Amino acid sequence: MPRLGPDGRADGPSPHQPGLPPIVLSACQLTAASGLLLTTTPFGGLAPVSIRMDTLVAITILGIFGTGFAYVLNYRIIQDDGAVVASVVTYLLPAIAVILGWAVLAETPQPTALVGMLIVLLGVGLTRWRKTSPKNATMRAERGNGPWLSK
Repeated sequence: MPRLGPDGRADGPSPHQPGLPPIVLSACQLTAASGLLLTTTPFGGLAPVSIRMDTLVAITILGIFGTGFAYVLNYRIIQDDGAVVASVVTYLLPAIAVILGWAVLAETPQPTALVGMLIVLLGVGLTRWRKTSPKNATMRAERGNGPWLSK
């Protein structure tokens, strides 16, 4: 059973070490994933592949600007705001994709997608909502921030 510190978090080693920059954590995770991939490649990944140059460029751009930056940003959010906020960002991505599909590509969202978005947004709201005592609510109102998105 982990021992809880004064802030309510478990003491002891964790993947989130305050001294490690997000880029190092991202590199460690990708290196570990590459190692796992190398152990399974001999069992089915040795088929010959022909890759065109445009395909290689597209994969490289997606790998660097899509996956690479996403890993670094995700670890940065974990470092700055914690794992709960990082998971909230992850849950919002499908809702944003539906909205962008509607706005940019003129796609018609299905009713189930809209209901799913509503459920996700309600869940995000519940994770971010902080109950406050009347005294704390008054103090926050004076500072100009309410119970939403407060630390």
